[in-house]
This record gives sequence, structure tokens and C-alpha cells, in this order.
Amino acid sequence: MRKEMDYDSWLDWFIIDHKLNIQEILIEEILDGQPYKIKMVDFLNKTRTMNSVVQHEIRGQMLKCTYTNKSVSKYLQDICRKFITDGKILL
Repeated sequence: MRKEMDYDSWLDWFIIDHKLNIQEILIEEILDGQPYKIKMVDFLNKTRTMNSVVQHEIRGQMLKCTYTNKSVSKYLQDICRKFITDGKILL
């Protein structure tokens, strides 16, 4: 049985393989009274420090986006916004 690639290595591979524009701005708005301007690279780097359960969920959803021809950027934008409004991350 093959061992699953660690999240950091997988994320690096995914970014390159899917040619993500990591300089893309995911969030540029006011959320909970605070202004945010968050690039994809900043959010993805933040995911590297999250627990393995959250990383596994993010990995699965990003792969699902590619398999179903949905926007990975849109997914990352939505999850980033959710994490901010739920108080799960500070950027």
C-alpha cells in the first residue's frame, strides 16, 4: 500500500501541477469589521500549520475541484472567508 504524501509536499506538487496563480488575491474585503487583503500564497502557507484533519479536508476538496472542473480559487476563497469569519485563522 502506498503511503500518502505529506501535506507540504502534496501542496507544492499541486500548485505546480495545476499551475495555480499563487499571487492571486483571494479576499479583498471587510469581514467582521476588519479589512482583509489575502493572497492565495498567504492562505496556502497558513494551511501548512493547520492540523492534519483540516489539511486532509482541504486536500480532498481541492482535488475534487479539479476532478469536477470547478474553480480551486473559488473554493480557496470560500474556505478562507469561512475560516476568518469563524475565527479559526488570523491573517
